[in-house]
Amino acid sequence: MSEGLRPPLATPNLYEASGFEEAPMSVFRVAITAVSVVAAAARHPVVRAGLRAAPHVITPAMKQKAADATLSAAYNAGVAVRKLIKRQ
Repeated sequence: MSEGLRPPLATPNLYEASGFEEAPMSVFRVAITAVSVVAAAARHPVVRAGLRAAPHVITPAMKQKAADATLSAAYNAGVAVRKLIKRQ
């Protein structure tokens, strides 16, 4: 059998294999890491160029579809709430 056609092996638990003894990251640390990554990405020139170009790329038809989808989702959320909560 060729090298590329082997059946997949069982995926090892990388946390156990790494030898770390400490607990997983706290929610607070994950949030700080996420904000740091987003802030770094926002400074990237390609991301900034994409954000500047976004208003010119979106067509009126796309705006109308987005507005329709938003209104439909809001209506469906209202229907769901009315089913869950009884009138007083």
